[in-house]
Amino acid sequence: MKTPVCIFTIFVLAATFAFYPLPASADQLYVKGHIVIGIKNSPYDSAPSIAFTRTGDLLEIITERGDYMLVRSSDGTEGWVQSRYLVAERPAATVVDDIKKKNELLSEKLRQLEASGNEVSEQLQSARAESELYKKSLSEARQQYNDLAQMSQHVQSISAERDLLKEQVRKL
Repeated sequence: MKTPVCIFTIFVLAATFAFYPLPASADQLYVKGHIVIGIKNSPYDSAPSIAFTRTGDLLEIITERGDYMLVRSSDGTEGWVQSRYLVAERPAATVVDDIKKKNELLSEKLRQLEASGNEVSEQLQSARAESELYKKSLSEARQQYNDLAQMSQHVQSISAERDLLKEQVRKL
């Protein structure tokens, strides 16, 4: 009786964690929403911004103090940002932008492939026309061969008859 309960518990835990969103990394977060936030030189609201970061930028978390986190941006800038602007999951707006860019790239590739396909189609038509010419030429060559073969048989029979007549003339 304990085994089914254990298996059920493991299944429930596995299912829960399978759908639980995990952060990009334990020490990396994204800037959320549609915003630009300042990276400050100290963890205070009144501190001046030393750089700016925007929605979708991935920041490395160095440490946390109160409502602020000490972060390192992709260009190496270190400073403080309010933790309320950071999320573990990549913001949907940046995902949509990436999908749009990928769609544009794929559309361009499709146009190139279609152009290439048209070129290949033209080459195929040309090859088919050339093939038809070769087939016609082959058919004509076969007909000429058959005609020559018949003439050759006729020449052989005439030649044999000539030889026979020569032999008869010689005997006379």
